[in-house]
Amino acid sequence: MRKRNGWLRRNWKSWVDKLTKTSEVFKTSEIFYYSFRTLSNKETPESCPQNPALLTYCNFLNFANSLYPIVSRFILYKNNFYIPFAEKGKRVIAKLIFMAISKKTPVKTTTKSSPKIKANAEAIRVVPLHNTKDGLKPEDILTSEEDSGFTMQPAKATALPKLVYNGGQLILKTKVYTIFWGSTWNTNASFVTLRNKINSFFTTILTSSLMNQMAEYSRPGKTIGHGTLGGTKVITAAAPVGSIADSKIQTTLNGWITAGTIPAWDSNTLYFIYLDKDIKVVMGGGASCTSFCGYHNAIGGKKYYAVMPFPGCNGCLGGQNVTDALTGTSSHELCEAITDPVPPTGWYDNKNGEIGDICAWKFKKVAGFNVQLEWSNKAGACI
Repeated sequence: MRKRNGWLRRNWKSWVDKLTKTSEVFKTSEIFYYSFRTLSNKETPESCPQNPALLTYCNFLNFANSLYPIVSRFILYKNNFYIPFAEKGKRVIAKLIFMAISKKTPVKTTTKSSPKIKANAEAIRVVPLHNTKDGLKPEDILTSEEDSGFTMQPAKATALPKLVYNGGQLILKTKVYTIFWGSTWNTNASFVTLRNKINSFFTTILTSSLMNQMAEYSRPGKTIGHGTLGGTKVITAAAPVGSIADSKIQTTLNGWITAGTIPAWDSNTLYFIYLDKDIKVVMGGGASCTSFCGYHNAIGGKKYYAVMPFPGCNGCLGGQNVTDALTGTSSHELCEAITDPVPPTGWYDNKNGEIGDICAWKFKKVAGFNVQLEWSNKAGACI
């Protein structure tokens, strides 16, 4: 153990330098704080972070493993990323600060025109898994003579989130069309009941106080108002088995529209696709019940849609029943799609994501339905 820790103390600076010069994660990221923590070999490593904002760091994790031949994983605690390394002996924490210069080009704005931002495939647009772990506690961060070569720095206070309008599209009078893809939605009594509840949820919520909140993000000539449930359909043809990629969902959605299976898209239409139980959705390097619980997207800057996998894991139930979990995550994606239908060209915070990401897994009741709190720039809080 002493030999390995000694290597770390002697070589960490050159190792950090190699990471910052060669890792794509650091080339495109802002400043982040990482910490290394040695753990007992008995502990089982986790593969990736559960926060969608950190999905990119799975790449970093793999990169780190290729350089440092011991088991590692991420633990998130108050804006610090703790990468525990399994090793025999007592626990040691050595905090290293990795600083990477952002390669992003700032968007210039003028009073004459709105800034134009190209949709980014890495924009945060998912419902994260519920964090079932508390992560590290302050008292877990130890110091010793063996750690004297490292500087322990507390996390810096962060500014309040702020959504910024990037000149893109908004959905003004949302017309939701629900699609229940799979035979279970027609044949299983519990799923039929759930399907009816989801449709009732949209009928109610689209004319509720939740939509009144969205009016804060109206722009001149673009007033966000109440919406409607435009229709619903159960589709059993070519239903996915096992798993399905987002690219396949897009192709299928286009096919349904072309064939007249579902109504044609217009600028207020938002398709919500609900999948059968045990169907894994793969999108952006992550998967449902592993990295996210749902997401919204757009095809070619149009054809707005949201995908809602069945919440068949603790991370997507968050201690709730299935109905509350689905209405909660559906409200998350509904509000995000209204304010940022083509991520991140609408209302977006480059650090914290969309209106729902900032307030993930905080809920309230509206007209008897479980909905997520949403960020308000005016209130400076989740409301």
